[in-house]
Amino acid sequence: MAAAGNAPATDVSPGGGLAAALLLYLLAVIATVTLAPFEFAWPDRLRTYPSEWTMLDLVANVLLFFPLGFVGAMAWPRLASNGARRALLLGAVASLSIESVQLFAPDRYSSPWDVLTNAAGAWAGARALMLVRRRLDPATVIGQLGLELPLIGLVHLLIPLGWLSGLAVGASPMRGFLLLCLGLFGASVLGAVQLRHFGPAGLFSPAGMAAAAAGWFVVATLPALNSQPREVVLVALLVGLFTWHRAAGGRSTPVEQELDAGTAGDRRFEQAALVRAAPFLIAYLLLLPLTEAPAARLERHIVLRIVETMTAFTLLGYAVAEAMGRRELSFLQAAWRVVAVALPAALGMAVLRAVGVPPVAEFSGLVAAVAAATYGGWLYDVQRRNVRAIVSRRSRASRDPAEHS
Repeated sequence: MAAAGNAPATDVSPGGGLAAALLLYLLAVIATVTLAPFEFAWPDRLRTYPSEWTMLDLVANVLLFFPLGFVGAMAWPRLASNGARRALLLGAVASLSIESVQLFAPDRYSSPWDVLTNAAGAWAGARALMLVRRRLDPATVIGQLGLELPLIGLVHLLIPLGWLSGLAVGASPMRGFLLLCLGLFGASVLGAVQLRHFGPAGLFSPAGMAAAAAGWFVVATLPALNSQPREVVLVALLVGLFTWHRAAGGRSTPVEQELDAGTAGDRRFEQAALVRAAPFLIAYLLLLPLTEAPAARLERHIVLRIVETMTAFTLLGYAVAEAMGRRELSFLQAAWRVVAVALPAALGMAVLRAVGVPPVAEFSGLVAAVAAATYGGWLYDVQRRNVRAIVSRRSRASRDPAEHS
């Protein structure tokens, strides 16, 4: 018998270590989005404008912290207990910290309504995870959600990248294409997961996954919804349709058909899924430097561009490590392969940028991009180790159910 108070073996935190790492990652991106360009000064007065607060602000603030509550509850299940009150507190503390710092930013303002709505968003995210857990069999919730698939980590990483890219919508005509590339990349991944994992388990239908993908895209491009709502809705519809196409087993290229044949009957379909999705990520990386504008000083859009590039390379590093998952390499063994892909990609982006960036700054950007890709590879390694722990615990529980009851 298990010790009193211990969780059953199957009651494992979905996402585990990856969820904890993603939670910190989301907090860092939210802080960057709200505080950039980090120019602070002692205020001559308190800048709070609750009177300018609108219904659109309410929706945006709730959605911005929704992933924080959802991922936080995956990392620490206690956040979702007691009616998700702990998640509410997490959102309130995080938002209050940011709003307090904004008092010292001359071009920013603070509002108590932001704290309340951000906290409500975190609470709603934790509650959403609770509802999913209640609907599904607790003994298999991890597998049913697909959270034991490291491939799902790409979908999580796309959310902060979409936020950063959405902030710059309108700054360049090609910015809309960047969002489209990210959306189709996520749609291709979600469609493959539905086709090869959710569908066979009878959890979702292709149409249901298409609707979920469209909603995911809206959350992932939340900042763009404020300035370009029609464009976001249109791309969300395209994302949904493309997800449905992939989930229903849409037409494949000869290379993709060969990969599918090699993974027939095998749950490890990630490589074939990445081959399908890779062109959209490559297109994003090629277009990104072409949308950048030079600046004489460290302005907000420059800070966001730097962080967006690093976030994109984190996604790239995770994807490269995922593509090598079948080799069961250690993190150190996989890291140099990640660098071997990230370094040429960063050099290529530097050539495409060609806006007179000083050599020192360009070199620093290369180092930062490679470091971000390596971090992405580490995130994959964290999730893979978490999956192994889940499978091992589940195997022990199936061999000796009485011991884990």
